Amino acid sequence: MRPINGTIENDLKKLKHFAEQPKIVGYVSNLWFGSLVSRYPFEYLLFSQEFNFQQFKKEQTKTQIKKRVLSKLDRILEAQINKEDIDELNRILTKFDTL
Repeated sequence: MRPINGTIENDLKKLKHFAEQPKIVGYVSNLWFGSLVSRYPFEYLLFSQEFNFQQFKKEQTKTQIKKRVLSKLDRILEAQINKEDIDELNRILTKFDTL
């Protein structure tokens, strides 16, 4: 995945800056912000958790994460699975349980 702003570090700095703003102003800024949140949803939730603004975007991001996970899970369950797949899926479920 290619960074939007040259490097991943630059992307995350800009995303953190956006997360600290009560309101994102401007069409291009909103496109940039949306692209960064789409690419780094967990980081956005981390950066924005200290602030009470952007509640709609936070909920939207959580919903998008859930949809992505469920979509991937549906594809896994529809496919043929083997013993290695089961071991890997059990490992993932254990990781979820420990989180």
